[in-house]
Amino acid sequence: MKHIVFYNLPNAGASIVMPVLEEFAQAAGCENFSGPTEPQRLAEDVAAGLRAFQWTHSGPENFADFLPCEDFRFICLTRDPRDVLVSHVKDLIQLDLHEGKTENELYLEYIDSNYGDMFDDANSWRALEQANVINLTFEELKRNIPLGLRRILDFAEVPATDVALQESCAQKYCRSARIRGY
Repeated sequence: MKHIVFYNLPNAGASIVMPVLEEFAQAAGCENFSGPTEPQRLAEDVAAGLRAFQWTHSGPENFADFLPCEDFRFICLTRDPRDVLVSHVKDLIQLDLHEGKTENELYLEYIDSNYGDMFDDANSWRALEQANVINLTFEELKRNIPLGLRRILDFAEVPATDVALQESCAQKYCRSARIRGY
């Protein structure tokens, strides 16, 4: 298994990928998982000789030291910006973080902020054309979740049998659908 950096826009579908990718990466011996709030951990884990997994919302410039390394795999998941916008605003409302603003005010505020410049980061990731970077869209992933996850696991050299992958997907996505009330 390679070191893994998983980039996604907020609200771009990480909940589809992360549970399965973490499960199989952990089974392959990776015990060092760090998230978007811990960008320094990747360098620390690698310097300590540990197999690292970093989930991030940051642009590729933050990983410049690792981008040329053959033992790293960078997975970039993006989503239609309109869907990201709607999901972001719906999350603010559902989590009661809207500070009394209307839904329309939240949309306009987010648009006026240039989406927090996060699409610049997404475009930077998508522009990378190198063998250790894979770009996927949420839309292509959700067409066939197990197949998309197989592609990611194979790219990152994370072992998983087809049976184990199917079972993991069935367990995680059936449970997720029940929690959401589908």
